[in-house]
Amino acid sequence: ELDMAPLIDVLERTPQYVSLPQYPSMHRDLNFLLDDAVSWQELERIVQISAGPLLERVSFVDQYRGKQIPVGKKSYVLSIAYRSLDRTLTSEEVDTAQKTVVAACELQLGAVQR
Repeated sequence: ELDMAPLIDVLERTPQYVSLPQYPSMHRDLNFLLDDAVSWQELERIVQISAGPLLERVSFVDQYRGKQIPVGKKSYVLSIAYRSLDRTLTSEEVDTAQKTVVAACELQLGAVQR
């Protein structure tokens, strides 16, 4: 015997819609050389704090340890999406936010941009 009540509940729900953003996002990638002790969560937190109100999303892309990376270090690649809700961003605005992110990572984590 099949209980149809849960299925009926799902079918009776009103679909929720989210409108598409009116203005485009701009993406920038960063590659940092960091000490092994620095976690992705620490790096992500510094980026989220320093990127400012234009930050839409920060995403992990890659972590690398290998021939070109010194012992005790690792390389993180991340992608940052910026967006304004009320206008199209200029390259200069995004570049300024990006420079702030790089400076914060260098100062607080000892990161070296690659």
